[in-house]
Amino acid sequence: MGLPAIIAVFLGASAVGSVSVTPGGLGALEGALAAGLTAAGAASGPAIAAVLTYRLITYWLPVIPGFAAYRVLRRSGSI
Repeated sequence: MGLPAIIAVFLGASAVGSVSVTPGGLGALEGALAAGLTAAGAASGPAIAAVLTYRLITYWLPVIPGFAAYRVLRRSGSI
């Protein structure tokens, strides 16, 4: 797959995720990315693994420092 195809898939999936009613396009974005990558020529297994890794890094991983900051602020009485 070339870079232009990957960019086109990402932009199309981002549009689908933006229209979705779930927070952050959760569910719709993953489906659109996996379908787009598969349609662009990627094998389905690696495409799904790439999409789940992307979502883990961009959506779920930032929760960890956010939770830690919340705990620190609660202990200090700031919130």
